[in-house]
Amino acid sequence: MTHYFAPPAIVPGVEVARGPGTSEETYETAYELMRRIRHVPIRVQKELPGYLLNRLQAALSTEAYKMWAEGVASAEDIDLGVRATFGFRMPQEGPMLHYDLAGVWRWPRDVRMGMLSRHLPGMSEEAQAKITARYEEGTPWFGEAGGTPEEIEERDRAYLRRLKAQYWDAEDKG
Repeated sequence: MTHYFAPPAIVPGVEVARGPGTSEETYETAYELMRRIRHVPIRVQKELPGYLLNRLQAALSTEAYKMWAEGVASAEDIDLGVRATFGFRMPQEGPMLHYDLAGVWRWPRDVRMGMLSRHLPGMSEEAQAKITARYEEGTPWFGEAGGTPEEIEERDRAYLRRLKAQYWDAEDKG
């Protein structure tokens, strides 16, 4: 199964989900087809309602709606905050790579474990155990290097190009 994102002719990501009866050949064929038509296939190993990315987006939206309803911030400031902070970083890094590039896995164990506690509620015991073990070990998500100086420099240069295009050039024009 494939799951596109709106507008599908522009947004490059597409989930390629493995259903209960999906053969390995069908799964790999769908994945390769997405690559050949210049989409960015994202492997989803288990079929579940909302797939992968809509569930992540729903978690963010739910918290944003709650913060608005509780008077924490206006809708405008919530959206601005997302776009100007972690939304700004997202073209370069998702939450797992951010953990590595920020060096969280190198932080003192007590700091890592304190940060983790807010992420665990609502997860199965098995999921909590796997994530807790990773945080306790201080293991990066993407290999042992986890944020080499070259990776960080490449990321920062991309940030500066986007900052100039989205904010600084817009101020100069407007």
